[in-house]
Amino acid sequence: APDESIFEEPNEVNEALMEMQRQLVDKIYTSQADVKKAEKEKSKAETEVRKLREQLSKLNQANNTQPQQNWSNDNDDTIAQLQDEIFQLKDALKQSKQKQTSNQSTGLPNHFLEPTPCSDHTRIGGSQRGPLSGIAGSQW
Repeated sequence: APDESIFEEPNEVNEALMEMQRQLVDKIYTSQADVKKAEKEKSKAETEVRKLREQLSKLNQANNTQPQQNWSNDNDDTIAQLQDEIFQLKDALKQSKQKQTSNQSTGLPNHFLEPTPCSDHTRIGGSQRGPLSGIAGSQW
């Protein structure tokens, strides 16, 4: 009888060890399946992130290349108007500088040249002087 108990114990231990081994193998397979599933989800997420980044990049390019849209916001309208005025003033200044250099190169007084609304003071009053009258020596 005592000999049988010695042999039964290792069998129970072996069975318990075998059961634990089976459970561990099951957990390994389950974990591997979970890892594969997680890798697929990660791949999908990375693809989605890449698509969103491409869209963001396109939106940023569109924002940088197109002029600012005038939304219903008053500030945007005001900014657009001011930008337009600045552009017109810069253009007028550039044209004025070009006319001055061409006027000086001809040596003619200002009233002989094509008058512009900005530079023609001859029609306003007799005592006023044109912008280049000091150079040419005539007073109008």
